Amino acid sequence: HYEQFFLKDVFAEYDYGSKHNLLIYNITNPPAFNISKFVHGIPVAFFAGSHDDLVQPADYQRLLREIPPGMLVFKRTIRGFSHLTWFTGTDTAFLQYMTDFVS
Repeated sequence: HYEQFFLKDVFAEYDYGSKHNLLIYNITNPPAFNISKFVHGIPVAFFAGSHDDLVQPADYQRLLREIPPGMLVFKRTIRGFSHLTWFTGTDTAFLQYMTDFVS
């Protein structure tokens, strides 16, 4: 989905190509996700890194706007984190966000 979003600026179902999309979705392009219709009552927390080169600030803000009211329970941008810090960071990095995550 990330590549599709990057290339086509749409957060959508998987793109199988026009022919297969028609068979699967009954349309040639995959339908966009309507984030406002995600299951209500499930709390959402956003963690971002200030040095994330993979997520543009405008895209992050757009996603925040599309989250239904009341679902976003926490958001934090962690200074010095990149997109990969979440996966390859040190124990210190882990402790920086895990404390917020469990609370």
